[in-house]
Amino acid sequence: MAGHTTGGADSDLLVLRCNSDGTLDTSFNGTGMVVTAVGSGDDTAAGVDVQSDGGIVVAGTCWSGADRDFAVVRYTSTGTLDTTFNLTGKVVTDFGGGLDESASGMALQSNGRIVVAGSSDTGDTQVACYTSAGALDASFNSTGLVTNSNGMSVKAMALQGDGRIVIAGDIYNGTDSDFAVLRYTPAGGLDTTFNTTGSVTTNFGTDSVDIPRGMVIQADGKIVVAGRSFASGMAALAMTRYDSFGGLDGSFGNGGKVGQSFGEFDQGANAVALLGDGKLVVAGFAGGDFEVSRFLGDGPGIAVIHPLGVDLFDGLGSTEVGAVLPGTTVSQTFTLMNSGLADLSGFGLTVTGADAGNFSATTLPAAPAPALTSQQTMTVTVQFTPATTGFKTAVLHIASNVTGSHASFDIMLTGVGLTHAENWRQTWFGTTGRTDDAADTADADYDGIPNLMEYALGMNPTASSSHQLPQPQTVSDDFVISFPHPNGVSGVIYGAEWSATMAADDWHAVSDTGTGSQHVFRAPINGNTKLFMRIKVTAP
Repeated sequence: MAGHTTGGADSDLLVLRCNSDGTLDTSFNGTGMVVTAVGSGDDTAAGVDVQSDGGIVVAGTCWSGADRDFAVVRYTSTGTLDTTFNLTGKVVTDFGGGLDESASGMALQSNGRIVVAGSSDTGDTQVACYTSAGALDASFNSTGLVTNSNGMSVKAMALQGDGRIVIAGDIYNGTDSDFAVLRYTPAGGLDTTFNTTGSVTTNFGTDSVDIPRGMVIQADGKIVVAGRSFASGMAALAMTRYDSFGGLDGSFGNGGKVGQSFGEFDQGANAVALLGDGKLVVAGFAGGDFEVSRFLGDGPGIAVIHPLGVDLFDGLGSTEVGAVLPGTTVSQTFTLMNSGLADLSGFGLTVTGADAGNFSATTLPAAPAPALTSQQTMTVTVQFTPATTGFKTAVLHIASNVTGSHASFDIMLTGVGLTHAENWRQTWFGTTGRTDDAADTADADYDGIPNLMEYALGMNPTASSSHQLPQPQTVSDDFVISFPHPNGVSGVIYGAEWSATMAADDWHAVSDTGTGSQHVFRAPINGNTKLFMRIKVTAP
């Protein structure tokens, strides 16, 4: 856990690690706690998380001497500052303009990136994205930073399974404040598939002051925001749920909203979490006491998990099954889960679209698949067998016999039928494009033979192959180069030229007289004491 402690003129970051029985874990910095000064004034924590390698990342706010800035600190699993992170274990980020900036939430992406969100004292929503080494990530909005001057006070953030960034806070509407939710793409742009503008606001009532504090994203992509709504001298716990497109989920509470009083003058939520059975647990306060409540979840619903472990969203984005030669097959296996409480059954798979004939899908257990109880899973395997080369698309529709907004699920499928040359580049260079080391004229192994020639002759472009070049021979009165056509090579035009002097204007074309799978090029010697031949290959 992370917070701050005041031991003198200002406050510093405080990180504690406890054993399962609640006692301090003395293997962490010898005492179970560590105190870190980041800036020259008060330091506060807004979030903490543990990376896959055991590294502990804390994000918050520090006083830099002129204003308040974002601060991120990383510790090793033993509680020491991790000097592989920005050399010092700390990084401070100023968005500029002399404004106070306060971090309100942090999340770790699966690729190691660290995303921190907060707001400035003038109401700018601010997001910073760092690499695992502590540098601002230039792949995020070109600078690693993004600012949205929308008047929002950020209170919470979370990441969707596909890397999209969801931020919750409150915005003044001219009379009172409303819940507000923004969604950014992984690259740092406002996601216009979310309510068409990238943001949505929700008012709980006339003249109500609505302030969120916590947020959680369900497996089906729904976003639950919890906080407090104050009106007419009374406050209540308030929750909203949005679908993956930013609309209020009418199946949740009353038109997508829940208001709950515990009989106190003032009450509200500070955090919300999702249980494995779909129920929601909310922690907050009621009067002067802690308050914990649990709310029922949904009926049955379909959630789909990609083979890489990320959640898919119904009808959004696309999933590549693979890229292979026509007539060969590649597959991807997805996990289908019942994300609700009631049983889910009657599954049916349908593939539609102009290229549907290139895709097929099966379930395991095979159809008719048994009913899935809450959180139970089965697999859906999609096979892609392209009939021709080129980019293919289709839609896999997963249906069930249960009514409701999440009783079906659409997965947008893509696949590529490769040419032999694209397949060769994919095999050796991991890309189908003619770029960088995979360019036709590139020579990645420095053996003097460009890639197009290596492909045409069936060579390995990552290891010296000059010894495998066809060697000319004298046959009767001809100078001859002969070689078999390599397996799996197409789309190349073979040719040869001869010269007695190697002068630029003294090269003469030689016809290919080979038959079947053999290429044969013959140049008459005609009394020449020297004769040179060269092979030419071109790609149309």
